[in-house]
Amino acid sequence: MFNISHMKKTIIPLVASCACSLCAQSVEVSQYGKTAAGEQVEQYTLKNASGMTIKAITYGAIVTDLIVADKNGDFDNVLLNLSDIAAYEADKGFMGPVVGRYGNRLNRSQFTISGKTYTVSANEGKNSLHGGVEGFNKKIWKAKKLQDEAYVGVEFSRVSPDGEMGYPGNMAVAVTYKLTNQNEFIIEYKATTDKPTVCNLTWHPYFNLAGAGNGNVLTHHFYVAADRFTPVNNELIPTGEQVSVRQTPFDFTQASVTIGERLLQKHPQLDIKMGGGAFDHNFVLNKPVDAFGTACIVYNPKNGRKLHVQTEEPCLQFYSGQGFDGTIKGANGKPYYKFAGFVIEPQHHPDQPNQPNFFPPTLLVPGEVFTSKSVYAFSTVGGKGK
Repeated sequence: MFNISHMKKTIIPLVASCACSLCAQSVEVSQYGKTAAGEQVEQYTLKNASGMTIKAITYGAIVTDLIVADKNGDFDNVLLNLSDIAAYEADKGFMGPVVGRYGNRLNRSQFTISGKTYTVSANEGKNSLHGGVEGFNKKIWKAKKLQDEAYVGVEFSRVSPDGEMGYPGNMAVAVTYKLTNQNEFIIEYKATTDKPTVCNLTWHPYFNLAGAGNGNVLTHHFYVAADRFTPVNNELIPTGEQVSVRQTPFDFTQASVTIGERLLQKHPQLDIKMGGGAFDHNFVLNKPVDAFGTACIVYNPKNGRKLHVQTEEPCLQFYSGQGFDGTIKGANGKPYYKFAGFVIEPQHHPDQPNQPNFFPPTLLVPGEVFTSKSVYAFSTVGGKGK
């Protein structure tokens, strides 16, 4: 079991006290491959003083590797990834990219702004998921290195043109990845537009704290700082309700609860047709809207790895990875089977533009700047000699 008594403490990156710490950090650029259209894709490798390593590519701003130590000091990649750029181009499961313009689902692929209805790209039946057929995850981003005493990083940026996937306005987007010497992976989002549009940006990782391809995540302990979740219909569109998690499989408010334990419980929401008999649901976080606070804590008791996610976003989407069937393999050659990895996405409510009861709104207008920050902090419990 792990301690959540200090879960609301804000994580603040510490400034390195000497040049040695700065020298121990590094950010390197290499060629990752070319797309089918001949576009060059670069990979940025961030490494901190303790050896934690993050690799991200300019295609989709995808994080391909997140390599962290366990309680015995052994390193492994805790993100499910794919073998090469061709595999990422063919991917329909959103393996590690930034998604947008609208992360999660939009009912009937539509929304209305000032009386005008916009129809965007449908890629899940009649509905739109994570920006459509060719959302931000299928685009080449510009990139530049970042480094100072507190972190190493990379900034990805692009302009989504007016009408891309049906969305109005030219939207300029910047997503910054930072790695600190405190083993924090910080993601900062920024967006502006020249026409009213909708904006809901998030990162879509598949985590397995045992290491990519090393079994399933059912024994992971999972804590979510949410007393409410949003039920969905059989197309995974929210019904508009926000209901209590108490006495349901959606109650992850105790640190000792595992994902597998909750899947053994009976509940109509776990049998939603498109959900595959598991979780693909939005949790409404307990913290004040726009405040920075805990979203979830995940712990693997076998190797002691712990992940603490904090965010400014109001919600957390949780997908339990039920869609894997062994046909997809990672870069290490290991196949991914059912529940091979879980997805946690800090974000605004799904389908918010069509759900007036969901707050805050996702409308972005000219003159305003969308900003958001999430922190994925890694640590270990126990270890050799403890």
